[in-house]
Amino acid sequence: FSSAPWQANATPATDAERHLKQAVSQVEAGNWEAAVKAFEAAQSTGAPLPDSFAYHYGRALAKAKRYVEARIVLEGYLANQGAEARFAKPARELLAEIRQQASAQVREQVRAVDAAQAATVKEREAEVDARYRAGEQAQALEGFRPLAEQGSALAQRRLGELYLAGKAVPADPAEGARWLARAAAQNDVPALARLGRMRLYGEDGQLDWSEAQRLLQKAAAGKNAEAMGDLGVMALFGYGQAADPAAALNWYAQAFAAGLPQM
Repeated sequence: FSSAPWQANATPATDAERHLKQAVSQVEAGNWEAAVKAFEAAQSTGAPLPDSFAYHYGRALAKAKRYVEARIVLEGYLANQGAEARFAKPARELLAEIRQQASAQVREQVRAVDAAQAATVKEREAEVDARYRAGEQAQALEGFRPLAEQGSALAQRRLGELYLAGKAVPADPAEGARWLARAAAQNDVPALARLGRMRLYGEDGQLDWSEAQRLLQKAAAGKNAEAMGDLGVMALFGYGQAADPAAALNWYAQAFAAGLPQM
Protein backbone atom coordinates (compact mmCIF):
# COMPACT_ATOMS: atom_id res chain seq x y z
CA PHE A 1 0.00 0.00 0.00
CA SER A 2 1.26 3.49 -0.82
CA SER A 3 0.87 6.30 1.70
CA ALA A 4 -0.77 9.59 0.86
CA PRO A 5 1.59 12.60 1.03
CA TRP A 6 0.06 13.89 4.27
CA GLN A 7 0.54 10.45 5.81
CA ALA A 8 4.18 10.24 4.78
CA ASN A 9 4.98 13.66 6.25
CA ALA A 10 2.50 13.55 9.12
CA THR A 11 3.44 15.17 12.42
CA PRO A 12 1.40 15.48 15.62
CA ALA A 13 0.58 19.05 14.64
CA THR A 14 -0.66 18.16 11.16
CA ASP A 15 -2.65 15.23 12.56
CA ALA A 16 -4.22 17.51 15.15
CA GLU A 17 -5.11 20.05 12.47
CA ARG A 18 -6.72 17.35 10.32
CA HIS A 19 -8.81 16.07 13.23
CA LEU A 20 -9.86 19.58 14.19
CA LYS A 21 -11.07 20.23 10.63
CA GLN A 22 -13.07 17.01 10.83
CA ALA A 23 -14.49 18.15 14.16
CA VAL A 24 -15.57 21.51 12.71
CA SER A 25 -17.21 19.74 9.79
CA GLN A 26 -19.14 17.42 12.13
CA VAL A 27 -20.20 20.33 14.36
CA GLU A 28 -21.57 22.19 11.34
CA ALA A 29 -23.48 19.06 10.36
CA GLY A 30 -24.83 18.61 13.88
CA ASN A 31 -23.17 15.19 14.23
CA TRP A 32 -22.15 15.66 17.85
CA GLU A 33 -20.87 12.19 18.67
CA ALA A 34 -18.68 12.23 15.56
CA ALA A 35 -17.48 15.71 16.52
CA VAL A 36 -16.55 14.44 20.00
CA LYS A 37 -14.53 11.60 18.47
CA ALA A 38 -12.71 14.02 16.19
CA PHE A 39 -11.90 16.36 19.11
CA GLU A 40 -10.64 13.40 21.12
CA ALA A 41 -8.51 12.25 18.18
CA ALA A 42 -6.96 15.73 17.98
CA GLN A 43 -6.28 15.67 21.71
CA SER A 44 -4.65 12.24 21.50
CA THR A 45 -1.96 13.54 19.11
CA GLY A 46 -0.30 15.38 21.99
CA ALA A 47 0.15 18.47 19.82
CA PRO A 48 -0.52 21.94 21.25
CA LEU A 49 -4.16 22.89 20.74
CA PRO A 50 -5.88 26.29 20.54
CA ASP A 51 -6.91 27.96 23.79
CA SER A 52 -10.55 27.62 22.76
CA PHE A 53 -10.28 23.85 22.16
CA ALA A 54 -11.68 22.89 25.58
CA TYR A 55 -14.74 25.10 25.07
CA HIS A 56 -15.60 23.60 21.68
CA TYR A 57 -14.89 20.07 22.91
CA GLY A 58 -17.03 20.64 26.00
CA ARG A 59 -19.84 22.06 23.88
CA ALA A 60 -19.80 19.00 21.63
CA LEU A 61 -19.92 16.73 24.69
CA ALA A 62 -22.90 18.65 26.02
CA LYS A 63 -24.74 18.44 22.70
CA ALA A 64 -24.05 14.70 22.70
CA LYS A 65 -25.71 14.60 26.16
CA ARG A 66 -22.51 13.48 27.85
CA TYR A 67 -23.13 15.95 30.62
CA VAL A 68 -20.66 14.79 33.25
CA GLU A 69 -17.73 14.89 30.83
CA ALA A 70 -18.91 18.20 29.39
CA ARG A 71 -19.04 19.81 32.82
CA ILE A 72 -15.51 18.65 33.67
CA VAL A 73 -14.10 19.98 30.37
CA LEU A 74 -15.91 23.33 30.53
CA GLU A 75 -15.04 23.91 34.17
CA GLY A 76 -11.42 23.16 33.25
CA TYR A 77 -11.62 25.67 30.40
CA LEU A 78 -12.83 28.41 32.73
CA ALA A 79 -10.25 27.55 35.38
CA ASN A 80 -7.38 27.60 32.89
CA GLN A 81 -8.43 30.51 30.66
CA GLY A 82 -10.05 32.76 33.24
CA ALA A 83 -13.22 34.82 33.38
CA GLU A 84 -12.09 37.10 30.54
CA ALA A 85 -11.51 34.28 28.05
CA ARG A 86 -13.17 34.66 24.66
CA PHE A 87 -15.72 31.92 25.32
CA ALA A 88 -16.03 32.37 29.08
CA LYS A 89 -19.60 33.70 28.95
CA PRO A 90 -21.02 31.00 26.65
CA ALA A 91 -19.13 28.40 28.69
CA ARG A 92 -20.84 29.59 31.89
CA GLU A 93 -24.22 29.63 30.14
CA LEU A 94 -23.61 26.14 28.81
CA LEU A 95 -22.67 24.91 32.28
CA ALA A 96 -25.94 26.27 33.67
CA GLU A 97 -27.84 24.50 30.90
CA ILE A 98 -25.91 21.30 31.56
CA ARG A 99 -26.89 21.36 35.23
CA GLN A 100 -30.57 21.66 34.26
CA GLN A 101 -30.33 18.94 31.61
CA ALA A 102 -28.38 16.64 33.90
CA SER A 103 -31.00 17.06 36.63
CA ALA A 104 -33.75 16.19 34.16
CA GLN A 105 -31.74 13.21 32.94
CA VAL A 106 -31.25 11.97 36.49
CA ARG A 107 -34.96 12.39 37.22
CA GLU A 108 -35.80 10.41 34.09
CA GLN A 109 -33.36 7.68 35.09
CA VAL A 110 -34.94 7.52 38.55
CA ARG A 111 -38.40 7.28 36.97
CA ALA A 112 -37.19 4.47 34.73
CA VAL A 113 -35.75 2.58 37.70
CA ASP A 114 -38.96 3.12 39.69
CA ALA A 115 -41.05 1.84 36.76
CA ALA A 116 -38.86 -1.24 36.42
CA GLN A 117 -39.08 -1.93 40.14
CA ALA A 118 -42.87 -1.45 40.08
CA ALA A 119 -43.15 -3.91 37.21
CA THR A 120 -41.06 -6.42 39.16
CA VAL A 121 -43.27 -5.98 42.23
CA LYS A 122 -46.42 -6.49 40.14
CA GLU A 123 -44.99 -9.71 38.70
CA ARG A 124 -44.11 -10.96 42.17
CA GLU A 125 -47.56 -9.98 43.49
CA ALA A 126 -49.24 -11.96 40.73
CA GLU A 127 -47.04 -14.98 41.39
CA VAL A 128 -47.69 -15.02 45.14
CA ASP A 129 -51.39 -14.25 44.74
CA ALA A 130 -51.73 -17.26 42.43
CA ARG A 131 -50.41 -19.41 45.29
CA TYR A 132 -52.88 -17.77 47.68
CA ARG A 133 -55.79 -18.51 45.36
CA ALA A 134 -54.57 -22.09 44.91
CA GLY A 135 -54.78 -22.60 48.66
CA GLU A 136 -51.01 -22.63 49.25
CA GLN A 137 -51.41 -20.37 52.28
CA ALA A 138 -48.03 -20.99 53.94
CA GLN A 139 -46.13 -20.19 50.75
CA ALA A 140 -48.37 -17.19 50.13
CA LEU A 141 -47.74 -15.89 53.64
CA GLU A 142 -43.99 -16.15 53.11
CA GLY A 143 -44.24 -14.32 49.79
CA PHE A 144 -46.69 -11.63 50.85
CA ARG A 145 -44.89 -10.51 54.00
CA PRO A 146 -41.85 -8.83 52.33
CA LEU A 147 -44.10 -7.34 49.65
CA ALA A 148 -46.39 -5.94 52.34
CA GLU A 149 -43.45 -4.38 54.17
CA GLN A 150 -42.39 -2.77 50.88
CA GLY A 151 -45.82 -1.15 50.57
CA SER A 152 -47.81 -3.51 48.33
CA ALA A 153 -51.50 -2.87 49.11
CA LEU A 154 -52.47 -6.27 47.69
CA ALA A 155 -49.98 -8.05 49.93
CA GLN A 156 -51.10 -6.02 52.95
CA ARG A 157 -54.72 -6.95 52.30
CA ARG A 158 -53.89 -10.62 51.83
CA LEU A 159 -51.93 -10.69 55.08
CA GLY A 160 -54.92 -9.14 56.81
CA GLU A 161 -57.19 -11.82 55.37
CA LEU A 162 -54.83 -14.61 56.46
CA TYR A 163 -54.73 -13.28 60.03
CA LEU A 164 -58.50 -12.92 60.14
CA ALA A 165 -59.05 -16.44 58.83
CA GLY A 166 -56.26 -18.00 60.88
CA LYS A 167 -54.72 -19.57 57.78
CA ALA A 168 -50.97 -20.33 57.95
CA VAL A 169 -50.92 -18.19 61.13
CA PRO A 170 -52.89 -18.20 64.39
CA ALA A 171 -56.09 -16.17 64.03
CA ASP A 172 -55.46 -12.61 65.17
CA PRO A 173 -58.23 -10.10 64.33
CA ALA A 174 -56.24 -7.15 65.65
CA GLU A 175 -53.23 -7.99 63.45
CA GLY A 176 -55.57 -8.61 60.54
CA ALA A 177 -57.17 -5.21 61.03
CA ARG A 178 -53.74 -3.58 61.22
CA TRP A 179 -52.73 -4.95 57.82
CA LEU A 180 -56.11 -4.15 56.30
CA ALA A 181 -55.80 -0.58 57.57
CA ARG A 182 -52.43 -0.20 55.82
CA ALA A 183 -53.97 -1.40 52.55
CA ALA A 184 -57.06 0.77 53.05
CA ALA A 185 -54.81 3.80 53.56
CA GLN A 186 -53.72 3.24 49.95
CA ASN A 187 -57.39 3.15 48.87
CA ASP A 188 -57.36 -0.57 48.19
CA VAL A 189 -61.10 -1.08 47.64
CA PRO A 190 -61.47 -4.66 48.94
CA ALA A 191 -59.48 -3.70 52.06
CA LEU A 192 -61.72 -0.69 52.63
CA ALA A 193 -64.78 -2.95 52.37
CA ARG A 194 -63.39 -5.65 54.66
CA LEU A 195 -62.17 -3.20 57.30
CA GLY A 196 -65.49 -1.35 57.11
CA ARG A 197 -67.32 -4.58 57.87
CA MET A 198 -65.00 -5.20 60.81
CA ARG A 199 -65.88 -1.79 62.23
CA LEU A 200 -69.58 -2.40 61.51
CA TYR A 201 -69.70 -5.61 63.53
CA GLY A 202 -66.74 -5.02 65.89
CA GLU A 203 -65.02 -8.23 64.83
CA ASP A 204 -61.78 -7.24 66.58
CA GLY A 205 -63.55 -5.67 69.53
CA GLN A 206 -63.61 -2.20 67.97
CA LEU A 207 -67.21 -1.36 67.06
CA ASP A 208 -67.28 2.01 65.30
CA TRP A 209 -70.29 2.73 63.08
CA SER A 210 -69.06 6.17 62.05
CA GLU A 211 -65.75 4.75 60.83
CA ALA A 212 -67.56 1.80 59.27
CA GLN A 213 -69.73 4.16 57.24
CA ARG A 214 -66.72 6.20 56.11
CA LEU A 215 -64.80 3.11 54.96
CA LEU A 216 -67.79 1.45 53.34
CA GLN A 217 -68.76 4.58 51.43
CA LYS A 218 -65.23 4.83 50.02
CA ALA A 219 -65.38 1.17 49.01
CA ALA A 220 -68.84 1.64 47.51
CA ALA A 221 -67.49 4.53 45.45
CA GLY A 222 -65.03 1.95 44.10
CA LYS A 223 -68.00 -0.20 42.98
CA ASN A 224 -67.58 -2.79 45.73
CA ALA A 225 -70.84 -4.75 45.98
CA GLU A 226 -70.22 -6.06 49.52
CA ALA A 227 -69.69 -2.52 50.80
CA MET A 228 -72.94 -1.40 49.18
CA GLY A 229 -74.76 -4.28 50.86
CA ASP A 230 -73.30 -3.41 54.25
CA LEU A 231 -74.35 0.21 53.80
CA GLY A 232 -77.84 -1.13 53.11
CA VAL A 233 -77.70 -3.03 56.43
CA MET A 234 -76.63 0.13 58.25
CA ALA A 235 -79.45 2.14 56.72
CA LEU A 236 -82.05 -0.55 57.31
CA PHE A 237 -81.27 -1.10 60.99
CA GLY A 238 -80.19 2.44 61.81
CA TYR A 239 -76.60 1.64 62.74
CA GLY A 240 -75.00 5.02 63.45
CA GLN A 241 -77.90 6.84 61.82
CA ALA A 242 -81.66 7.01 61.75
CA ALA A 243 -83.18 3.94 60.15
CA ASP A 244 -84.00 4.65 56.50
CA PRO A 245 -85.64 1.74 54.64
CA ALA A 246 -85.75 3.68 51.37
CA ALA A 247 -82.01 4.34 51.50
CA ALA A 248 -81.44 0.69 52.42
CA LEU A 249 -83.40 -0.46 49.36
CA ASN A 250 -81.37 1.90 47.20
CA TRP A 251 -78.09 0.46 48.53
CA TYR A 252 -79.31 -3.10 48.05
CA ALA A 253 -80.34 -2.33 44.47
CA GLN A 254 -76.87 -0.94 43.76
CA ALA A 255 -75.22 -3.92 45.45
CA PHE A 256 -77.19 -6.46 43.41
CA ALA A 257 -76.45 -4.53 40.22
CA ALA A 258 -72.74 -4.62 41.13
CA GLY A 259 -72.84 -8.40 41.54
CA LEU A 260 -73.80 -9.11 45.15
CA PRO A 261 -75.52 -12.53 45.22
CA GLN A 262 -79.19 -12.36 46.11
CA MET A 263 -80.09 -14.66 48.96
